[in-house]
Amino acid sequence: MQQPDKLTVVIAHRDPFLSAGLARHLGNLAEFEPVVSSLGLGAVTTGSDFGDVVVADYDSGLRFLGSNGRWRDRVVIFTERESEASICHAVEQGVRGYLLLGCGVADVATAIRTVHEGGLALAPLVASRIAERIRWEKLTPSELDILRLLYFGLRNKEIALATSRATETVSTHVKAIFRKLNARSRTQAVMVARRRGILPEEVSDRTRPRANLCGGFRDGCGPSVPKPGGFTDQARLGSHFRQVTGEAPAAGRRVRWTQDSHLFPTGLVRE
Repeated sequence: MQQPDKLTVVIAHRDPFLSAGLARHLGNLAEFEPVVSSLGLGAVTTGSDFGDVVVADYDSGLRFLGSNGRWRDRVVIFTERESEASICHAVEQGVRGYLLLGCGVADVATAIRTVHEGGLALAPLVASRIAERIRWEKLTPSELDILRLLYFGLRNKEIALATSRATETVSTHVKAIFRKLNARSRTQAVMVARRRGILPEEVSDRTRPRANLCGGFRDGCGPSVPKPGGFTDQARLGSHFRQVTGEAPAAGRRVRWTQDSHLFPTGLVRE
């Protein structure tokens, strides 16, 4: 039978090994009574007198927060997800505790006590991510367009052609992007943008820019912007072929535009 001075901690983590280890370590502390859940909300949320705090993985934690039950103010998310976008989304949903994998048992125990008492328990990196987001300077729509093309490795001249802007204008936007993201290079700017959730974590066929018949680019979310005359230089065509398809032209072959506005291996002809 549970002792009156103990806190019942419901562990609802998708990693069974982590759940078992956490239950064992918390069980060694006199103030906690850990209970491992099967991740089904029904058995946990229907008992209004069951449990004091929930420790869950990211997705399970969000489900508890969305249950509109007594758990809304009693959830500690324990996860590897450290991006600003993930953290701030959980905080906006009402999470009271957010810890990252790799913290100690003492950190988890302190977070459980803090959340049970009505406070906030955030890992140091999590707190810094939130503070950094507060200081964000938002990118303009034009800067977002250019950032998406930087994501695919395009140079300033290529971005200028793809967006019908002057090269000097693109250069000004790139400098503004670096300043707002506190980045020193294109690679770092993309990394920061992905961490903040401005850019996706992975490239998909729908978001990859496509070459059109005139040598411009087709953003997956916008209209094609042609470059009059198209590209005639084989080195530049080969470079764009790699950017669009992720493949290098075969040796002894040259690149030409296909008739379906995409570059595919069928668009290569022997010299």
